[in-house]
Amino acid sequence: MSFLHNAGMPLQRDLPSTTALGCLLAAADGGSFTAAARAVHLTHGAVSRQVASLEAMLGVNLFERRHLRLVLTPTGHAYVAQVRTAVDLLRTAAAQAAGAVELGDGHLGGAALDVTEREPLPSDSKLWHAPNCIITPHIAGGGPNWARKASALLQRNAEAFSEGRTLENVVDARKGY
Repeated sequence: MSFLHNAGMPLQRDLPSTTALGCLLAAADGGSFTAAARAVHLTHGAVSRQVASLEAMLGVNLFERRHLRLVLTPTGHAYVAQVRTAVDLLRTAAAQAAGAVELGDGHLGGAALDVTEREPLPSDSKLWHAPNCIITPHIAGGGPNWARKASALLQRNAEAFSEGRTLENVVDARKGY
């Protein structure tokens, strides 16, 4: 499913409100409108209305009720994944916009960036030299199985190294990542 801008309509009609998206993500994470309401500091009814307006705008059901829990529909899962990606991009863009101006002039105490607008980050970017900036190679988004997967990779690479075989996920300094 694609949610693209329709050139015939003003942009604000094509996009849901950030409040509705926040309620959606909180309900998806919490499994109920009550949990979402606590997370986003709104009432249960307000969260329910925000999600209902989002579903009406999209013309799809994002949740189904199972006993006392809300469960994402398959369309809901796909949409939430897209929304999370979009929110991450917006946060990155905001941090970079603020960082480009404020990291160097002392307005921000620091920044930790896992994603940058251009990747690899150009070698002439002032972010590389900002003493209050940490740049990581896409490692900030570890999920529930991250530690298990990282341990397995470490073990495979240790064995490959000791046996003189090629290692997995080697950083290529020429490419910058």
